Amino acid sequence: MARDTARANLLRLHDKKGMTWRKIAKMKEYRGIPAGTLCSISKGYWPKDLTVLRKLGIKEPELIEQYRDELGRFQ
Repeated sequence: MARDTARANLLRLHDKKGMTWRKIAKMKEYRGIPAGTLCSISKGYWPKDLTVLRKLGIKEPELIEQYRDELGRFQ
């Protein structure tokens, strides 16, 4: 899955190679994505901005289905 690959690449650069998030953000493939966003992605949080997702090689965001109970509340 593209999300797993993107996250694994970020963790490899940061944890294994010891690069800072700012240095990673200056790399060609991550240019234009803030360092804080890259850090958040490595922790499993995904941005809603489609341009950021496309730069990471993710074509379409995953849809999250929400269901309502009989009172209309989301589950």
